[in-house]
Amino acid sequence: MKRFMQVLFVLVICSSFIYKLSAQDMTGKMDSNSSSSLVKLVSDDLKETYDKLIQLADAMPAKDYSWKPEEGVRSVSEVYVHVAMSNYFFLSYLGLPMPKVLKPGTENQKLEKEMTDKEEIVNLLKQSSADAQKFLASYTGTDFDTVVELPFGKFTKGQILMLTATHPHEHLGQSIAYARANHIVPPWSKGN
Repeated sequence: MKRFMQVLFVLVICSSFIYKLSAQDMTGKMDSNSSSSLVKLVSDDLKETYDKLIQLADAMPAKDYSWKPEEGVRSVSEVYVHVAMSNYFFLSYLGLPMPKVLKPGTENQKLEKEMTDKEEIVNLLKQSSADAQKFLASYTGTDFDTVVELPFGKFTKGQILMLTATHPHEHLGQSIAYARANHIVPPWSKGN
């Protein structure tokens, strides 16, 4: 067992070193081919995540949209509205126009609390996903090192692109936990 732990430790150190080197390579200037490959990876990942969020939002009964595990955290509806708005929020810093219901440069927390209708929320998730996919399909930016200021800090455009992909994963996990707490099985995992 001790030998196994030593080998595992060495593998973890080596893999983190390799990851750091590959991440450093990605921060350099990218040509249009590597840029479009990165954007496609983000787009594909975002589509898969949103497809699952939409399936889960459809599966949750409307009566459970106000459910939250405790005070001080987002309800089911607030999570879905938050994640849909986040697409617009992050991608607006790369050039995606914000829809009229949202305000540029804010996270629109008031709308999270006001929008509670299941059908409206599912439609917002679908529209957010479609708009993000359309934008990313035409995105040609290669200036991933350009720094922009968000309300909560400075980020490169490359980091914003990665936040666009990773942020929904956090809330997909949260939504799965919320669904399971309400005895809803995520549709893609039924029978597993």
